[in-house]
Amino acid sequence: MVKDMELKAYKMLAQIRGSMLSTIEREARNKVEYCKDKPEESQKWMGHIANPEKWDFCGLLRKEDKKLLEMLEYLLDDGMTDIQER
Repeated sequence: MVKDMELKAYKMLAQIRGSMLSTIEREARNKVEYCKDKPEESQKWMGHIANPEKWDFCGLLRKEDKKLLEMLEYLLDDGMTDIQER
């Protein structure tokens, strides 16, 4: 039962991080494609990525997902034990 809950938590964590990574990738492509003559836009975007406080502001991560992400990381932070498949 505990392993099932742990597995669900890892899946949720992976889903949130995957969504965030997809957003970063999409926005990076847009900045490269459409802001070639505005390097300050790319630098601004990198600043948003580097600062977790701005993730909600720039659409990387909703506040609810950020709190869930923090809680899951806290709960799962036990040396990243291996999950064994059934």
